[in-house]
Amino acid sequence: MPKDKSTSVMESSGLRFQVVEEERRSSSRSRIQSDVPTFLDEVYHAKQVAETYGEFIAKTILAFFYSFGFKLVICCVAILAISLIAMVIPDEIKFIVSLAIKQFPFFVPFKFERMKEKGSSKTSTPHSKVQHTSKQPVKGKSSLPPLNKKTGPTAPSTIQTSESNSHILTSTQVTSYLKSHPKFLESFVVTHISNETLSEWMRMRNSSNNSKMISRNKPSQALEVMKDSSRQVVADFMAILGNFGNFKDLLQNICSKISEAINADDFLVFDVDSLSKTISVRFDGALKTYDFGYKSVPAALAAESLKVLTIPQDKLMFYADLPKLAKNFKELSSVMCCPLLGGNDQMDAVVQFHRHKHKSQFGTAEQETLEKYLSWAKMLISFFQTNHDLSVQRKLNEFLLEVTNLIFNDVTSMEAIIKQIMKNAQELVSADRASLFLVDYQSDELYARLFDGGHDNETSPSEIRFPMTCGIAGRVARTGETQNIKNVYNHQHFNSEVDKRTGYVTRNLLCMPIMNKNKIIGVVEMINKLPENEQGFTKEDETAFKLFSVFCGLALHHARLYDRLYKSEHKLKVALEVLSYHGVASDHDVKCLVNTFYSMKPNNGVYTIADYKFDPWNFSEEFKPLYVLFMFHDICSFERFDIETLARFTLTVKKNYRIVPYHNWQHGFSVAHTVYCILKTNPGIFSELEIIAMFVACLCHDLDHRGFTNQFMQKTATPLAAIYSTSIMENHHFNQTITILQHEGHNIFQNLDLAEYKKVLHYVRKAIIATDLAEYFKNKGKLMTIMENEKVDLTNELHREYVKCLAMTASDLNNNFKPWETLMSTVDLVFEEFYKQGDKEKILGDTPISMMDRDFAHELPANQVGFVSGICVPCAELLSKFLPGAKVMHETAQDNLKKWKTVMHDREKSCTLKLEVEQRKKFERELTNTDLEELPKPEFKLNDDEN
Repeated sequence: MPKDKSTSVMESSGLRFQVVEEERRSSSRSRIQSDVPTFLDEVYHAKQVAETYGEFIAKTILAFFYSFGFKLVICCVAILAISLIAMVIPDEIKFIVSLAIKQFPFFVPFKFERMKEKGSSKTSTPHSKVQHTSKQPVKGKSSLPPLNKKTGPTAPSTIQTSESNSHILTSTQVTSYLKSHPKFLESFVVTHISNETLSEWMRMRNSSNNSKMISRNKPSQALEVMKDSSRQVVADFMAILGNFGNFKDLLQNICSKISEAINADDFLVFDVDSLSKTISVRFDGALKTYDFGYKSVPAALAAESLKVLTIPQDKLMFYADLPKLAKNFKELSSVMCCPLLGGNDQMDAVVQFHRHKHKSQFGTAEQETLEKYLSWAKMLISFFQTNHDLSVQRKLNEFLLEVTNLIFNDVTSMEAIIKQIMKNAQELVSADRASLFLVDYQSDELYARLFDGGHDNETSPSEIRFPMTCGIAGRVARTGETQNIKNVYNHQHFNSEVDKRTGYVTRNLLCMPIMNKNKIIGVVEMINKLPENEQGFTKEDETAFKLFSVFCGLALHHARLYDRLYKSEHKLKVALEVLSYHGVASDHDVKCLVNTFYSMKPNNGVYTIADYKFDPWNFSEEFKPLYVLFMFHDICSFERFDIETLARFTLTVKKNYRIVPYHNWQHGFSVAHTVYCILKTNPGIFSELEIIAMFVACLCHDLDHRGFTNQFMQKTATPLAAIYSTSIMENHHFNQTITILQHEGHNIFQNLDLAEYKKVLHYVRKAIIATDLAEYFKNKGKLMTIMENEKVDLTNELHREYVKCLAMTASDLNNNFKPWETLMSTVDLVFEEFYKQGDKEKILGDTPISMMDRDFAHELPANQVGFVSGICVPCAELLSKFLPGAKVMHETAQDNLKKWKTVMHDREKSCTLKLEVEQRKKFERELTNTDLEELPKPEFKLNDDEN
């Protein structure tokens, strides 16, 4: 019958699809339905099974047969065997065999296309009214219907029907018939097609239409289509975005939305531990934990593969632990599992969805919906984690700043620091208790003075000590490795001795080392994570405390230094107390001095010392403190100064000068006398506070002088040089002055108000620092600059300050402004001190300057000429311009300079004569030791007359 008239043939022969459908339902073994989608689904399922199990077996069997030459006979036998066993074997095996036949096309003696062209027909098997055929496959390729990855195989191109007279119906004929009979198609679909199948058809059609629209529309239109398909997903997740508090709440909300979208009945959320590679869930009050890839739990397999896993009803029985994770396991129709990924594709949870039998099993549609939601879930989880990390970091920074202020601003003792650290550690990781063990490397022990972490209502032992080889804390102290333990009593290194001694039960703990300079100085244990239902401390706790431990190390190091300073301070106080007892004037000496002062009368000639030519070195020692009181009384009033306090201060200053050749108490007295003369001869220039400050500064300007210069102190790295960077000895002299003033009964400025007290101490300091010759050159340069630009105004406080400093330098050099006889009595003392420093420099391997080298003592006059002409005379000359009363100092210095020059010339002549004498003596010694015969004999020539 011509195939272009297939419709008339179907009508005339009474062939209707209704009849075919009745025959299909009447056949108990036929699984091929007339609704093409259902048929394709079954074929697709059978193809999956065939590709997995059957293809290899079928190829092997038929390859064996192929090795024989009786193709036709074997083909007939194979077809007959297939027809006979079709009654009892499953559809999957049928498809395996048919697949095998299609893989070897030489078994088919003729093609269906050839049959159709010849008009012949082939009878179908008794048990199958409709079967699909295909064209002869290309060599090396499968002849199965083409496969759509999402919907399964496409419809067969040819449908073969069988009645008494067989007819071949192509897909074109069936399509033409359905188009011309739409009412028949509508009636058939309404009567025989299920709602789920219709929904699947609509989904396939929409998917196909969307793909076509995206491919042919403009990019903006394609984007709109994509937006429309994801609009509901976005709406669902936007609702979640503002309704979660913590991460668990977020996961619960996400899973709820996905469950609604895929029409699941319930679900379970498994927590993931990436380090141990386990998943855990709390079900029926019990915590259940499984390893990745555990075959009895679908969620464990999904965690291992990181893929969506769907389990149909007939496979549920193969998962032994699944009944333990479902309340109504017998009612389950299917299970779908998927991992939830966050930032950096890190798995944060695994979800297991359940669907019960009153609904169909999870299929391709649900999986596609799930994948859409998972993409958005990943974005939401990443957003939450980023926001959470920033929030945690911000809180941690605020916490650390607060802790730093508490630790470093309120340091009182090591115990206070330890208590503060434990308190902050508890707050940081939400621990019930915390303990800090310090390392004692001398005994190889750990010890703790406070254990209960600041619980005021509990007591702890005064100290707990145990070896570093014991317990978890000991292990951390030895290895430096962090220990985060969920159940401590199951840990082999847990030392329960501490629990026994304290009566406290430890469940879990986080133990971390505290480092300082790459050395473990302590170990902190955070005990029992709060609340009690928590499983233990988290990785976030470890990270936060690792940063906190850096501050703990600094705090402990700081506290130890504070302890040392605290002890050193008290040792120093004890030492000062002892020294004060021996370095402070006795009450008896003070009373004697005061009584002597009051017994002296002005007409006894005591005031004759107001003279620049006064010789303080040839003056009785016992009268010097008395003359200090008279000079103080002469330039100041005793109305504001207590005479007894002044006497005690003066005697104590005398006792605190060291016994050195020149810079001793005599020198201090002579400098005070010189400034007294300057103040007396230039009245009305300086204020009362300035006068007091200058006199006291001169009296104390060389307190505790060691007989060495600043350069020597700095070169030899003495402790004083470590304290002061410039004007080393001068700063030390001022601090010694303050120390004496702070002694009880020594503060001569006690009757001044606060402003005057501060001002007078400032004046004293500036005056003492001015005795450093390095400062003299600075002050002189500033004065010279002022003189060049303007006139020096002594009413100007700054100008007057420079003049005071100049007066202090002149007073310190006072021996050069004394008469020649007085000067010569001090020169030997000055140079004896210089030579001692030079001797010490030689011992240290240095070469001293000639002024301090006793081997160059003959150069003393020349050194003095240079010193007086370069420093003393210019200083006195400049001072006399501002303080005319000091002009005598300049004149005396000039006279002394002339005499030094004379001495220098005489010494040079003397040295020359001495050298000549020494050379002559040397020559005579050499001549005496020489044999006269060896000397050349002179030649004499006689005259003729003499002959």
